[in-house]
Amino acid sequence: MLPRGPWLARIVVTSGLDKRAEQGKVSFPKRTGTADPVPVERGIPWWVWPIAVGLLVLLLFVILLKRWRERAEREDALTVGTEDPALVLSP
Repeated sequence: MLPRGPWLARIVVTSGLDKRAEQGKVSFPKRTGTADPVPVERGIPWWVWPIAVGLLVLLLFVILLKRWRERAEREDALTVGTEDPALVLSP
């Protein structure tokens, strides 16, 4: 049977170039199933997601607006001077 503790626990997590190490004391309850659940910390707050989505939509709008303006300028450049002077009616 495993002693209740306290035990010194150390964990090292590596992902790509990022490496983190943490340690802490762990002790087990006298009876199994009697401890309260431990709340889990979330990595990213909820309010970050709407801001990120809004910025992405704004970026997409700016890109589309820029492309629309470039297309309009190209079309204007192609149509300048294409009118036949003989077809233009003057008063």
